[in-house]
Amino acid sequence: MRNEEIKINLLKKMGFLKRIQVSIFKVENYSEFLLEKTNISIKYLLKLILLVAVILAISTTVQINKIASKGLRYIKNEMPEFSLIDGEISFKEDTEGYDNDLDFYVKYSTKSELSDSIVSEIKKDVQQYSSAFVYLKDRIIIYNGGNYSVFKYSDLLSEYNLSITNRTDLINLIDKLGITGIDISFFIISFLSGYVTNIINVIFDVSLVFCFGIIASRICGVNMPYSKMISLSIYSLTLSIFLSLLYSVVYNFTNFYIEYFEFMYIIVAYIYLIAAILIIKSDVIKQKMELQKIIEVQNQVKKEIEEQKKEESKEDNKKDDNKEEKKKKKDKNEEEPIIDREPDGSEI
Repeated sequence: MRNEEIKINLLKKMGFLKRIQVSIFKVENYSEFLLEKTNISIKYLLKLILLVAVILAISTTVQINKIASKGLRYIKNEMPEFSLIDGEISFKEDTEGYDNDLDFYVKYSTKSELSDSIVSEIKKDVQQYSSAFVYLKDRIIIYNGGNYSVFKYSDLLSEYNLSITNRTDLINLIDKLGITGIDISFFIISFLSGYVTNIINVIFDVSLVFCFGIIASRICGVNMPYSKMISLSIYSLTLSIFLSLLYSVVYNFTNFYIEYFEFMYIIVAYIYLIAAILIIKSDVIKQKMELQKIIEVQNQVKKEIEEQKKEESKEDNKKDDNKEEKKKKKDKNEEEPIIDREPDGSEI
């Protein structure tokens, strides 16, 4: 009990970076996480997603900055005229363009009606490029390095208190903000959208790992509360989340693509979780063996104490018998008549 209290106190003092280190390099210590409340592991996950969102936003902003100058020239000189009314945009003509140096694709498609299938098809089409802007009737799709950001014009205008109705208003806003202002704006937008998207994706991943862990624990004969399995699932995903972050950053700058990365991403988490379950099972078996040894020693000591008590009882009984026998002899001598005694010379 004392050891558990010490471990709990150490866990409370464990910082965020230390938790990352333990989660990746010390699977044998996962059992210690079972001593803390589940909300602590959830807070750890939210901080981890926050860190990932910041790094991805920086990476995306750096990449976008490369095309910002050329993009500004394009908007001023080549972008079609448009009108933006009540959150819906309409270009003078639907067209598309491609920059070979940046592997950048832009498309204007505001005439046709939108549906989920059309949006999904557009997202699939732009995957062949490093980055892309697709202007649709009520939203813009920004694609960069495998990551999508979708924004409705009405949300952008209201959230940032903008007043844009045509191409001239957009050019004036760009001149006012400058490159730095655009970078900051894009970072904020990328961070917020990335954070929300990552939370949704990671919750789904935690659910998958959790279900796998429940099945694996039953097979291994380890009965674990659901709340504790959630904690283990979160920490098991740590390395996978960082691998995904590394892959996204590399893809942003090199366009390097791994076909089955998502499959490997979840497999790594499964391996961590099954290793943690097996180690916990081994620890439980060791604890049972140690407990059994303690019980055997206690029984042996108890047996020896009982035997010792019996021996002492026999000795006490023997001493009592001797005392009783001596007393009887003494009483008998005192009760004998004087005439029957031999003279001792004092009676003459």
